[in-house]
Amino acid sequence: SFLYTLFVFLFLNSSQVDGYFAIPFATTALSVFSAGTFVYFINHSVKWLQVNHMTQSMKTESIKAIETTIREELEVHRTQSAHNEPFSFPEGEKNPVYIQTSGYIQTVNYSRLIDYAKEHNLVIKMEREVGDYVLDGTILFYYWNRDSAEQDEIDQAIFHRYVHIGKSQTDIQDTTHIITKFVEMAIKSLGSDDFKTAINSIHQISDILRKICDVSQFSSYLVDDSGVVRMVIPDKKFEDFLYDGFANIRHYARRNIIITMELLKTLGNLAEAIGPAYYDDIWEFAVYTSQGFEEEYLFVQDKKYFLHILYDLAISTEKEEQYE
Repeated sequence: SFLYTLFVFLFLNSSQVDGYFAIPFATTALSVFSAGTFVYFINHSVKWLQVNHMTQSMKTESIKAIETTIREELEVHRTQSAHNEPFSFPEGEKNPVYIQTSGYIQTVNYSRLIDYAKEHNLVIKMEREVGDYVLDGTILFYYWNRDSAEQDEIDQAIFHRYVHIGKSQTDIQDTTHIITKFVEMAIKSLGSDDFKTAINSIHQISDILRKICDVSQFSSYLVDDSGVVRMVIPDKKFEDFLYDGFANIRHYARRNIIITMELLKTLGNLAEAIGPAYYDDIWEFAVYTSQGFEEEYLFVQDKKYFLHILYDLAISTEKEEQYE
């Protein structure tokens, strides 16, 4: 609007003023619209930069990424039954596939890899996972031919089409990186004594962990449409995600009774939300957090609330005897 007004003043002269009566009206309307847009922009910026709104927006986007990564790309290939015993790989020669460039593994096209493995009767064992930093020449995965008598010629260049390596980590398939963003926010907040932001980040992490439990079976075996295991990925259980989410926060809050109690309270809420299958993992992490607390001197009220929260967690996880 400002540039428009300048051009109007530049090209108008005294002989044209009477003929262009619409120009003042258009200029005024644009100026009012611009002022309104600027006011809206300031209001939106202030609202968006509020901690609750910002973390909520981040969590919403993170949950969408988790839905895509786990439910739509991995769960469709994961086995429906649990494998309690290690997978027996074929006895033939294992063939390595090497990484061709250094960087972060950003995406892996699991569906295309599984289809290719089915087409050539292969079994693939991933040595790296999305989010890992890899160096040129390191091994990405091994593959075996299920039938050593009939081995197709494998063009390893095709494998590299299905794995993308970039200069930075992304949220596309990296669930750990999604959690780490909130962990970093919590740690930086603790460093600046912004406890409200730290507590809010802890709450958002717990909701992300709950979502991961909802959509994942935590199986490392991926099968084709015939139910044959075609890929074995690095084994990552709920306890690993729990450690990724809260271990660093526990470390930096080991002398802060308020944050430690909030962390234990959040673990109790998480236990009630996700069910008995994960009680052992949550209780073990709670014990790890409690024993790692380093403040020797606490007021009576601090001890009272601390033990009360820990007892509530023991009830939620059915660990009353261990609490005693």
